[in-house]
Amino acid sequence: MTQISDILNHNGPAALVSVDGETAVYVAVELMNFYSTGTVLVFEDGVLAGILTKRDVLARALEPGRDPACTMAREIMTPSPLCVQLNSEVIDAIRLMRSEDIAHLPVLDGGLPVGVISLRDAVAFLARSARSENRELRGLIHGQAAAGATESFF
Repeated sequence: MTQISDILNHNGPAALVSVDGETAVYVAVELMNFYSTGTVLVFEDGVLAGILTKRDVLARALEPGRDPACTMAREIMTPSPLCVQLNSEVIDAIRLMRSEDIAHLPVLDGGLPVGVISLRDAVAFLARSARSENRELRGLIHGQAAAGATESFF
C-alpha cells in the first residue's frame, strides 16, 4: 500500500511553514503566499498547537470587526489538529480528511511535524500511481513492459 512518506518523497522537500500563536494572521498569510502553501502550522511553547489554513482565514479573520493585522494566529487557528504518521496509509488519510471535512493534515514522524499533506495531493498521487500501474499491466499483458522478457503472458 502507499504510505504518506511516498507522497512527501515524490513531491520533494518542502518548507514546513510555521508560526508562533502570537503571530499576526496578516504575517501568516504573507508566509502562505511566499511559500505557495495553503497552511501554516501554529506552535505554542515549541509544541504543535494548531493549523491555520486559508479556509480559516477566510471564515474567521475577515469577520466584521476583525483586523488580520491585529488578529493573532491562535485566535482563528484550528486547535489540536488531527495528524497522520509518516508511515500511515494514504487511503486512510484520505478517508480521515473526507470524514472530518478537512483538506490538510500535519504529518508526524516520532511525534514531530515533518510536513503537511493535502487531500488534493493525496488523491492526485494515487491517481498518478494507478495510471502508471495500469500502463505497466497493459505492457505486461502485451509483452512490452517486462525488461528482458522474451514472451507474452498470453
